Amino acid sequence: MWNRILPSVYVLLFFAWPLQAAEYKDYDAAMRAGGISLREKQVAASQEPFEAAVKLATTDKDRLKAYQALLGAYRLLPDADKMLEAQEFILRNAETTAARSLASRDVASFLHQRGKTDWAIERYEARVQKDPNDPAAVGILARVYALKPDQAQKEAIYEQKAKELNLVLAAKVAERFEKAAADSMKLAAWNWKEAATAWLEANDKVKAVAAANKAIATGPEQRTPILAYYWHVGLGDVFAKTGDTKRGIEQYEAAIASAPAAAFRQPAELKLATLKAAKP
Repeated sequence: MWNRILPSVYVLLFFAWPLQAAEYKDYDAAMRAGGISLREKQVAASQEPFEAAVKLATTDKDRLKAYQALLGAYRLLPDADKMLEAQEFILRNAETTAARSLASRDVASFLHQRGKTDWAIERYEARVQKDPNDPAAVGILARVYALKPDQAQKEAIYEQKAKELNLVLAAKVAERFEKAAADSMKLAAWNWKEAATAWLEANDKVKAVAAANKAIATGPEQRTPILAYYWHVGLGDVFAKTGDTKRGIEQYEAAIASAPAAAFRQPAELKLATLKAAKP
């Protein structure tokens, strides 16, 4: 009997293994496959293509997108390891303070629901001992301690440390966008806008305004109406938050004019109205 079965098994393995290994020709193909699974509400099935995308990614930015896409599938797994791997990468590579805050809160909630808060404290306190500036460990500890009423002092310590790290990380992000702006004239206007936003997060208003001025000098963003809209809104936010009401109003008005639909115009109109109301 085995003489008849084994050849069939070898044939199946011969055809199945190369197909598995070469199923996605590149990162984009793997991400598309994962996206199809999500659109079909097959969350668990999206894990395999998105994990392939992580391996096929050639930049941390692409790897970040793949890990973010994996969170839904990882939430369904019985073990926490893969979820933590993804969220730790996100916390170390996210470009905004808001994204890091969301990730750390999500991890804390995930661990709390599974009764793993004490385990998490032990895990990440050990990480902090090795690297006091690990944004993943610090951010998660701040949120996990927030779930423990008797650990208010620890929460305050790690919350403050997270804020300090966020300023440092935002400055590094701003520097990366400035370099990217210098490397590509086509994307310079957009990258200078992103640099301005990041400098604002880093609490450096002087560099934020300088980057915003360079964005305007190399702009406007013209690739698509949606990108043009977000470019103007982003610059409007920078000028509004650095006290340049006149230029903030100009950018919000330009955003409204370039908005591709009413759904985009309304947020910019609200920002414009708020800024005008606050104008001396």
